[in-house]
Amino acid sequence: GMKSIIVPTTVSYNGEYTVDAIGIGAIAFVGIDYLELPASIKDIRTDAFIATIHRAVSYMANPPKFDERTVADTLFVPIGSKDKYLENWVFEENSVIYEGELRETVVDNLKYWCATGENFAHVIRGDYANMEDVVIPSTVDIDGKSYTVTVIENHAFANYSIHSVTFPQTIDSIGRSAFEMTGLESLTLPSSLKSLGSRAFAFCQELKTIDLPEGLETLMDQAFNGCISLEELELPSTLTCIESSAFSLLHSLKKITSHIVNPFPINEYTFTMRTEDGGYKWMESTILYVPIGSLEKYQATDGWKNFANIFEGEL
Repeated sequence: GMKSIIVPTTVSYNGEYTVDAIGIGAIAFVGIDYLELPASIKDIRTDAFIATIHRAVSYMANPPKFDERTVADTLFVPIGSKDKYLENWVFEENSVIYEGELRETVVDNLKYWCATGENFAHVIRGDYANMEDVVIPSTVDIDGKSYTVTVIENHAFANYSIHSVTFPQTIDSIGRSAFEMTGLESLTLPSSLKSLGSRAFAFCQELKTIDLPEGLETLMDQAFNGCISLEELELPSTLTCIESSAFSLLHSLKKITSHIVNPFPINEYTFTMRTEDGGYKWMESTILYVPIGSLEKYQATDGWKNFANIFEGEL
Protein backbone atom coordinates (compact mmCIF):
# COMPACT_ATOMS: atom_id res chain seq x y z
CA GLY A 1 0.00 0.00 0.00
CA MET A 2 0.91 3.66 0.13
CA LYS A 3 3.66 4.55 2.58
CA SER A 4 4.54 7.54 4.73
CA ILE A 5 8.21 8.38 5.18
CA ILE A 6 9.42 11.02 7.62
CA VAL A 7 13.14 11.74 7.32
CA PRO A 8 14.37 12.76 10.81
CA THR A 9 16.65 15.73 11.61
CA THR A 10 18.96 13.55 13.73
CA VAL A 11 19.73 9.85 14.15
CA SER A 12 21.42 8.03 17.03
CA TYR A 13 24.03 5.37 16.34
CA ASN A 14 26.93 5.31 18.83
CA GLY A 15 26.28 9.03 19.14
CA GLU A 16 23.98 11.68 17.68
CA TYR A 17 24.22 12.60 13.99
CA THR A 18 22.52 15.30 11.93
CA VAL A 19 20.82 14.10 8.74
CA ASP A 20 22.22 16.47 6.09
CA ALA A 21 22.07 14.50 2.83
CA ILE A 22 19.87 12.08 0.92
CA GLY A 23 21.94 9.52 -0.99
CA ILE A 24 21.43 7.70 -4.27
CA GLY A 25 18.35 5.47 -4.21
CA ALA A 26 17.66 6.34 -0.57
CA ILE A 27 13.93 6.63 -1.17
CA ALA A 28 13.06 3.88 -3.61
CA PHE A 29 9.50 2.69 -3.26
CA VAL A 30 6.89 2.54 -5.96
CA GLY A 31 4.13 4.50 -4.22
CA ILE A 32 4.68 6.89 -1.34
CA ASP A 33 1.69 8.81 -0.07
CA TYR A 34 3.60 11.22 2.17
CA LEU A 35 7.27 12.22 2.47
CA GLU A 36 8.70 14.73 4.96
CA LEU A 37 12.16 16.28 4.50
CA PRO A 38 13.81 18.10 7.45
CA ALA A 39 15.40 21.57 7.39
CA SER A 40 18.83 20.03 8.03
CA ILE A 41 19.24 18.59 4.49
CA LYS A 42 22.07 20.30 2.55
CA ASP A 43 22.56 17.85 -0.30
CA ILE A 44 20.31 15.64 -2.41
CA ARG A 45 22.08 13.21 -4.74
CA THR A 46 20.98 12.36 -8.26
CA ASP A 47 18.46 9.48 -8.23
CA ALA A 48 17.79 9.98 -4.52
CA PHE A 49 14.09 9.51 -5.18
CA ILE A 50 13.31 6.45 -7.27
CA ALA A 51 9.65 6.61 -6.45
CA THR A 52 6.29 8.11 -7.22
CA ILE A 53 5.39 10.41 -4.36
CA HIS A 54 1.92 11.84 -3.86
CA ARG A 55 2.65 14.56 -1.30
CA ALA A 56 5.91 15.85 0.14
CA VAL A 57 6.56 18.43 2.84
CA SER A 58 9.98 20.09 2.84
CA TYR A 59 11.24 22.21 5.73
CA MET A 60 14.35 23.37 3.82
CA ALA A 61 14.20 27.16 3.48
CA ASN A 62 17.20 27.04 1.10
CA PRO A 63 16.78 23.88 -0.97
CA PRO A 64 19.99 22.41 -2.43
CA LYS A 65 20.30 22.21 -6.22
CA PHE A 66 18.52 19.10 -7.46
CA ASP A 67 18.42 18.38 -11.19
CA GLU A 68 16.25 15.29 -11.32
CA ARG A 69 12.53 15.51 -11.94
CA THR A 70 10.68 16.70 -8.92
CA VAL A 71 10.04 14.75 -5.81
CA ALA A 72 6.25 14.79 -5.67
CA ASP A 73 2.93 15.58 -7.31
CA THR A 74 2.27 18.10 -4.55
CA LEU A 75 5.04 19.79 -2.57
CA PHE A 76 4.65 21.96 0.54
CA VAL A 77 7.59 24.34 1.19
CA PRO A 78 8.38 27.00 3.83
CA ILE A 79 6.61 30.34 3.41
CA GLY A 80 8.69 32.64 1.21
CA SER A 81 10.79 29.86 -0.39
CA LYS A 82 8.68 28.85 -3.41
CA ASP A 83 10.79 30.83 -5.91
CA LYS A 84 13.98 29.17 -4.64
CA TYR A 85 12.47 25.73 -5.23
CA LEU A 86 11.39 26.72 -8.74
CA GLU A 87 14.94 27.93 -9.39
CA ASN A 88 16.82 24.98 -7.86
CA TRP A 89 14.57 22.00 -8.62
CA VAL A 90 13.12 20.59 -11.84
CA PHE A 91 9.35 20.17 -11.75
CA GLU A 92 6.97 18.15 -13.88
CA GLU A 93 4.36 20.14 -15.76
CA ASN A 94 1.53 18.95 -13.51
CA SER A 95 3.35 19.24 -10.16
CA VAL A 96 2.05 21.81 -7.71
CA ILE A 97 4.00 23.76 -5.06
CA TYR A 98 2.29 25.31 -2.06
CA GLU A 99 3.78 27.53 0.63
CA GLY A 100 3.24 26.74 4.29
CA GLU A 101 2.39 23.63 6.26
CA LEU A 102 -0.18 21.05 5.32
CA ARG A 103 -3.26 21.08 7.55
CA GLU A 104 -6.21 18.69 7.47
CA THR A 105 -9.32 19.45 9.46
CA VAL A 106 -13.06 18.86 9.69
CA VAL A 107 -15.35 21.91 9.81
CA ASP A 108 -19.15 21.46 9.95
CA ASN A 109 -18.80 17.79 8.98
CA LEU A 110 -16.78 18.50 5.80
CA LYS A 111 -13.11 17.56 5.66
CA TYR A 112 -10.56 19.96 4.11
CA TRP A 113 -6.87 20.38 3.54
CA CYS A 114 -5.04 23.66 3.16
CA ALA A 115 -1.50 25.00 3.03
CA THR A 116 -1.01 27.66 5.70
CA GLY A 117 0.83 30.05 3.35
CA GLU A 118 -1.91 29.97 0.70
CA ASN A 119 -5.46 31.31 0.80
CA PHE A 120 -7.50 28.35 -0.51
CA ALA A 121 -8.74 25.02 0.82
CA HIS A 122 -9.77 21.76 -0.89
CA VAL A 123 -12.66 19.51 0.15
CA ILE A 124 -11.34 15.95 0.60
CA ARG A 125 -12.74 12.51 1.34
CA GLY A 126 -14.15 12.20 4.83
CA ASP A 127 -16.86 10.31 6.67
CA TYR A 128 -19.99 11.51 4.91
CA ALA A 129 -22.13 8.45 5.65
CA ASN A 130 -24.93 10.38 7.34
CA MET A 131 -25.06 13.35 4.98
CA GLU A 132 -27.93 13.59 2.51
CA ASP A 133 -27.71 17.21 1.46
CA VAL A 134 -24.20 18.62 1.09
CA VAL A 135 -23.71 22.39 1.18
CA ILE A 136 -20.15 23.44 0.38
CA PRO A 137 -19.27 26.91 1.71
CA SER A 138 -17.30 29.49 -0.27
CA THR A 139 -14.88 30.03 2.64
CA VAL A 140 -13.79 27.98 5.64
CA ASP A 141 -12.02 29.09 8.83
CA ILE A 142 -9.03 26.93 9.80
CA ASP A 143 -6.94 27.90 12.85
CA GLY A 144 -8.29 31.44 12.77
CA LYS A 145 -7.57 32.08 9.08
CA SER A 146 -10.17 32.22 6.30
CA TYR A 147 -9.55 30.09 3.19
CA THR A 148 -11.50 30.16 -0.10
CA VAL A 149 -12.87 26.73 -1.06
CA THR A 150 -11.73 26.12 -4.66
CA VAL A 151 -11.46 22.38 -5.34
CA ILE A 152 -13.40 19.18 -4.65
CA GLU A 153 -10.68 16.52 -4.54
CA ASN A 154 -10.65 13.08 -6.20
CA HIS A 155 -13.12 10.56 -4.68
CA ALA A 156 -14.31 13.14 -2.10
CA PHE A 157 -17.93 11.92 -1.95
CA ALA A 158 -17.80 8.77 -4.12
CA ASN A 159 -20.17 5.94 -3.13
CA TYR A 160 -21.92 7.98 -0.42
CA SER A 161 -25.72 8.15 -0.64
CA ILE A 162 -25.97 11.95 -0.85
CA HIS A 163 -29.07 13.31 -2.64
CA SER A 164 -28.09 16.91 -3.31
CA VAL A 165 -25.02 19.13 -3.38
CA THR A 166 -24.87 22.93 -3.40
CA PHE A 167 -21.67 24.48 -4.71
CA PRO A 168 -20.32 27.98 -4.00
CA GLN A 169 -19.23 30.22 -6.91
CA THR A 170 -15.60 29.63 -5.92
CA ILE A 171 -15.12 26.03 -7.09
CA ASP A 172 -12.97 25.86 -10.24
CA SER A 173 -12.22 22.13 -10.32
CA ILE A 174 -14.02 18.91 -9.39
CA GLY A 175 -11.71 15.91 -9.25
CA ARG A 176 -11.77 12.35 -10.51
CA SER A 177 -14.72 10.26 -9.25
CA ALA A 178 -15.59 13.06 -6.80
CA PHE A 179 -19.31 12.17 -6.84
CA GLU A 180 -19.21 8.80 -8.60
CA MET A 181 -22.07 6.44 -7.68
CA THR A 182 -23.82 8.89 -5.38
CA GLY A 183 -27.60 9.36 -5.08
CA LEU A 184 -27.72 12.86 -6.62
CA GLU A 185 -31.04 13.64 -8.29
CA SER A 186 -30.26 17.01 -9.86
CA LEU A 187 -27.09 18.98 -10.34
CA THR A 188 -26.33 22.68 -10.77
CA LEU A 189 -22.62 23.34 -11.24
CA PRO A 190 -21.14 26.75 -10.36
CA SER A 191 -20.20 29.29 -13.03
CA SER A 192 -16.66 29.37 -11.59
CA LEU A 193 -16.10 25.75 -12.68
CA LYS A 194 -13.47 25.23 -15.39
CA SER A 195 -12.88 21.48 -15.40
CA LEU A 196 -14.73 18.33 -14.44
CA GLY A 197 -12.57 15.30 -13.67
CA SER A 198 -12.71 11.80 -15.06
CA ARG A 199 -15.80 9.89 -13.83
CA ALA A 200 -16.72 12.90 -11.64
CA PHE A 201 -20.44 12.05 -11.73
CA ALA A 202 -20.30 8.59 -13.33
CA PHE A 203 -23.09 6.13 -12.50
CA CYS A 204 -25.23 8.66 -10.63
CA GLN A 205 -28.26 6.63 -11.62
CA GLU A 206 -30.86 8.90 -10.01
CA LEU A 207 -29.55 12.02 -11.76
CA LYS A 208 -32.35 13.50 -13.91
CA THR A 209 -31.18 17.06 -14.63
CA ILE A 210 -27.78 18.72 -14.89
CA ASP A 211 -26.96 22.37 -15.40
CA LEU A 212 -23.51 22.79 -16.99
CA PRO A 213 -22.43 26.43 -16.65
CA GLU A 214 -21.07 28.84 -19.24
CA GLY A 215 -17.36 29.01 -18.38
CA LEU A 216 -16.90 25.22 -18.23
CA GLU A 217 -14.03 24.24 -20.55
CA THR A 218 -13.11 20.58 -19.99
CA LEU A 219 -15.10 17.40 -19.42
CA MET A 220 -12.73 14.50 -18.75
CA ASP A 221 -13.40 10.93 -19.80
CA GLN A 222 -16.54 9.25 -18.46
CA ALA A 223 -17.56 12.40 -16.55
CA PHE A 224 -21.28 11.47 -16.74
CA ASN A 225 -20.92 7.86 -17.89
CA GLY A 226 -23.82 5.65 -16.82
CA CYS A 227 -26.21 8.43 -15.68
CA ILE A 228 -29.14 6.38 -16.93
CA SER A 229 -31.95 8.73 -15.80
CA LEU A 230 -30.70 11.82 -17.67
CA GLU A 231 -33.16 12.82 -20.41
CA GLU A 232 -31.83 16.17 -21.62
CA LEU A 233 -28.43 17.78 -21.87
CA GLU A 234 -27.34 21.35 -22.57
CA LEU A 235 -23.69 21.99 -23.50
CA PRO A 236 -22.24 25.46 -22.80
CA SER A 237 -20.52 27.45 -25.55
CA THR A 238 -17.24 27.59 -23.60
CA LEU A 239 -16.45 23.86 -23.85
CA THR A 240 -13.18 23.16 -25.66
CA CYS A 241 -12.69 19.50 -24.74
CA ILE A 242 -15.09 16.59 -24.22
CA GLU A 243 -13.17 13.38 -23.63
CA SER A 244 -14.04 9.78 -24.49
CA SER A 245 -17.23 8.26 -23.01
CA ALA A 246 -18.08 11.52 -21.20
CA PHE A 247 -21.76 10.83 -21.94
CA SER A 248 -21.87 7.11 -22.67
CA LEU A 249 -24.56 4.75 -21.38
CA LEU A 250 -27.15 7.54 -20.98
CA HIS A 251 -30.03 5.29 -21.90
CA SER A 252 -32.75 7.91 -21.34
CA LEU A 253 -31.09 10.77 -23.24
CA LYS A 254 -33.57 12.15 -25.81
CA LYS A 255 -32.23 15.61 -26.56
CA ILE A 256 -28.96 17.54 -26.57
CA THR A 257 -28.77 21.30 -27.03
CA SER A 258 -25.25 22.42 -27.90
CA HIS A 259 -24.20 26.08 -27.69
CA ILE A 260 -20.76 25.30 -29.11
CA VAL A 261 -20.48 27.48 -32.23
CA ASN A 262 -17.34 25.82 -33.63
CA PRO A 263 -17.55 22.11 -32.85
CA PHE A 264 -14.26 20.30 -32.16
CA PRO A 265 -13.78 16.59 -32.93
CA ILE A 266 -15.03 14.18 -30.28
CA ASN A 267 -14.11 10.55 -29.81
CA GLU A 268 -16.23 7.73 -31.24
CA TYR A 269 -17.24 6.65 -27.70
CA THR A 270 -18.34 10.06 -26.38
CA PHE A 271 -22.10 9.50 -26.84
CA THR A 272 -22.50 5.72 -26.97
CA MET A 273 -24.87 2.99 -25.86
CA ARG A 274 -24.22 -0.69 -25.24
CA THR A 275 -25.41 -3.08 -27.93
CA GLU A 276 -26.92 -6.48 -27.18
CA ASP A 277 -23.70 -8.25 -28.15
CA GLY A 278 -21.70 -6.20 -25.63
CA GLY A 279 -20.28 -3.69 -28.09
CA TYR A 280 -20.94 0.04 -28.37
CA LYS A 281 -22.94 2.12 -30.81
CA TRP A 282 -23.54 5.87 -31.19
CA MET A 283 -26.80 7.32 -29.76
CA GLU A 284 -28.17 7.89 -33.23
CA SER A 285 -31.77 8.54 -32.20
CA THR A 286 -30.92 11.31 -29.72
CA ILE A 287 -31.79 14.69 -31.27
CA LEU A 288 -29.02 17.31 -31.38
CA TYR A 289 -29.86 21.03 -31.55
CA VAL A 290 -26.98 23.29 -32.61
CA PRO A 291 -26.45 27.08 -32.95
CA ILE A 292 -27.94 28.73 -36.03
CA GLY A 293 -25.36 28.77 -38.82
CA SER A 294 -23.33 25.83 -37.49
CA LEU A 295 -25.22 22.84 -38.90
CA GLU A 296 -22.74 22.11 -41.68
CA LYS A 297 -19.81 22.28 -39.27
CA TYR A 298 -21.42 19.68 -37.01
CA GLN A 299 -22.23 17.45 -39.98
CA ALA A 300 -18.56 17.58 -41.03
CA THR A 301 -16.94 17.11 -37.59
CA ASP A 302 -15.83 13.73 -36.22
CA GLY A 303 -18.17 12.38 -33.58
CA TRP A 304 -20.91 14.98 -33.95
CA LYS A 305 -21.63 13.87 -37.51
CA ASN A 306 -22.78 10.49 -36.17
CA PHE A 307 -26.02 12.01 -34.88
CA ALA A 308 -28.79 11.19 -37.36
CA ASN A 309 -30.97 14.15 -36.37
CA ILE A 310 -29.22 17.53 -36.12
CA PHE A 311 -31.30 20.72 -36.18
CA GLU A 312 -30.35 24.39 -36.08
CA GLY A 313 -31.76 26.57 -33.34
CA GLU A 314 -33.44 25.56 -30.10
CA LEU A 315 -36.64 23.61 -29.67
